[in-house]
Amino acid sequence: MLTVGLTGSTGSGKGYVSDIMIKAGIPCLDTDQVCRDVYRKGEPCYFDLVSYFGEEILREDGEIDRSALFHLAFPDKEKYEKLNSIAFFHIMKVTERWLTARREEGERVVVIDAPMLFESGFDKLCDKVVCVVADRDTQIRRVMKRDEISEEVAVSRLNKQKSNDYYRSRSDYALDNSVANEDNIYTDTTRLVGLLRRLSAEKT
Repeated sequence: MLTVGLTGSTGSGKGYVSDIMIKAGIPCLDTDQVCRDVYRKGEPCYFDLVSYFGEEILREDGEIDRSALFHLAFPDKEKYEKLNSIAFFHIMKVTERWLTARREEGERVVVIDAPMLFESGFDKLCDKVVCVVADRDTQIRRVMKRDEISEEVAVSRLNKQKSNDYYRSRSDYALDNSVANEDNIYTDTTRLVGLLRRLSAEKT
């Protein structure tokens, strides 16, 4: 089974590329969704987070308030690193179980969709890595529209993200999902899917 990592910074259009791959029949694990799942009340990750950060990160219903957790951890480097280490540990366990299940089902190509693929160490699970990039103006407009925020806030968020060069230098393949390339991204992605399938066949 060929395991492919899919990554890119916010506003790059990675979700669109992931959708194309899914429609082409390739199973994709959305680690953002896995993160939301492991944060739920009663999950081991939930208890680890509450134990470290305290009950101030909880909503009235007892679930984790992701916004409160983010605002508590993000400004403090030590707390932010601890948050990531806790989350990555539990997401990794779910990811490994998912990969085992897909392998047992006989899948030939699977995708791990992870914005922080390299920071989390998930890239070590992958045979190949694909990054999705876009020019800064495209990213700003997408983030503004998606999150309904001002340009100033969008720029601030993007300034905290890794650069396109960071992703390109660490990936085997790069897909340009800028507005200027929107007429080609579908074809570019489907061609890459074909290449990944050929690489999987060569592993057999």
